[in-house]
Amino acid sequence: MDFTKIHLSYQYGMGFYSPTSTTMDKFRKAIDVDENKFLKSISFYHKQRCFTLEGDKYKKVFDSSKTAEINNWYQRKNFYLICRKENDKLLLENGLIKNIAEEFNQLSLLYNFIINNCF
Repeated sequence: MDFTKIHLSYQYGMGFYSPTSTTMDKFRKAIDVDENKFLKSISFYHKQRCFTLEGDKYKKVFDSSKTAEINNWYQRKNFYLICRKENDKLLLENGLIKNIAEEFNQLSLLYNFIINNCF
């Protein structure tokens, strides 16, 4: 079978897909407590080209003193970092797992920030 003629796509990511308001309040509180630690945890974001930040935002601004970069996360009802890829030759090669692992590794500081502050 010629897989190049089949439209395949795949996606992967991490985040808060359906968090409680309490969980998101803990997330915002953790940012308030140590903004520099949070900034370090997301420092990978503008350096990479795989993951996009998505999710619903509140219209009401919680803290107008926050920078635009922080408010992009702070204002969320939920958030997730998602990597969407169209059919590529990596999808059918042995390197797929290694590639995904390397991309997920970029998320490790943010993952740890979330685990250590929200649960």
